[in-house]
Amino acid sequence: MLNLITQNTALPLTLSSVKESLAIDSTSDDNRLTAMIWAASLFIEKSTNRSFSSNTYELTLDSFPRRIDVPLPPLASITYIKYYDTNNTLQTMNSSDYIVVFGQRSKSTITHIENFPATYNRPDAVTIRFTTAATENTELFKMAVKVLVAHWNENREGQQIPAGFDSILNMLTCWQGVW
Repeated sequence: MLNLITQNTALPLTLSSVKESLAIDSTSDDNRLTAMIWAASLFIEKSTNRSFSSNTYELTLDSFPRRIDVPLPPLASITYIKYYDTNNTLQTMNSSDYIVVFGQRSKSTITHIENFPATYNRPDAVTIRFTTAATENTELFKMAVKVLVAHWNENREGQQIPAGFDSILNMLTCWQGVW
């Protein structure tokens, strides 16, 4: 299970840049447009299996697999790996006991120097806290946000996503570890 612990509070692109692309001068829609920027950003992150801002997450597993794929690239850091040992006692793994392979164009992975320790049988046996890297919001990501906000602004009835938008999402998506 993946849980968001701390979310970045900075907008991924400025309200003024979105208003400029929509040719809006008035301030009367600023709150609505700001909410739409947030919603578009979250929609794109969820649709692409990526993070475009620095957020902190916890990944909970029922046991250690051979290799842990860290979701939502790019990974900035591992804060800790905690686990319940076979006696059901919470332990914190020493960072020198595992290796993190930071994926530049893929998901990051965590492997153990030898073997991961055995865990107690419980659904939250392993907890990994990690932070995603704040990527430079690429022009493609910015364009995707602007396209989605423009679509929602023009179609307030909740119509389908604009044709061709899936092509933009595909270019940003992390597919099976590669993006």
